[in-house]
Amino acid sequence: MNTVIRFFKKYFLHWIPTPLPRGMTEYEKWAKDLIDVYQFPDNASVRFMLAAIVLNTGQTTAYKPKRYFGLCGLAAASKEIAHGVMTQLKEEQQAKAAAEAAAQKASLQSKPEATVIPITGAAPGADTQSTTRA
Repeated sequence: MNTVIRFFKKYFLHWIPTPLPRGMTEYEKWAKDLIDVYQFPDNASVRFMLAAIVLNTGQTTAYKPKRYFGLCGLAAASKEIAHGVMTQLKEEQQAKAAAEAAAQKASLQSKPEATVIPITGAAPGADTQSTTRA
């Protein structure tokens, strides 16, 4: 029960603006707190993402709620997944189009060419020379 209370206390404290980290030890503690509360994986990629979000804050922003960074991280993770899905679908669509084009090209090449039979004589009863003059 005590763990649940500590978690919610930490979570609600994330709504209050706090100073941005100003040192490596302070950054590590700040990042670890965000990773714990928002359940991010504890790896270099997440720490890089948090650092990038800090770099993209305004020039005069010295205090920001930790909740802002947590929500930005969750949104970034969702966008990364969505981008992966879109890329996969686009590659499947391109592969399907390439396969259809190859099948169409193969079907055109496998059709026998039309043979041209020259007509040497006129059809019976056809007038081959015009006798009328104007």
